[in-house]
Amino acid sequence: MEDSGAVEVEIEVQRERQSVWPVVVVGLYVLWLCGLLWWVLAAVAVAAAIWQISRMIEAGNEARQAILDRAELQHRQVLAGDERGTYGDGYPAWQAYRNA
Repeated sequence: MEDSGAVEVEIEVQRERQSVWPVVVVGLYVLWLCGLLWWVLAAVAVAAAIWQISRMIEAGNEARQAILDRAELQHRQVLAGDERGTYGDGYPAWQAYRNA
């Protein structure tokens, strides 16, 4: 195959990103002129508070469920005659103390 002398050129085109700040500033100014800025800010604050409270409730429910799952595991261990259900993760240390 002969070399035809062709040169490959890669061109990368990047678009300039438009800044969103002018739109935000103009929008806030229009809301302020119409007297709605404080209502919008209050609604955002209330929505943020509700979102944070829901996250806290969800975290509490997850912690409570983890405790219930561990209690259920230990209960099954006790019913099966496994002493780890009574002594938990410290069972090997307790067993070493008992056998000493």
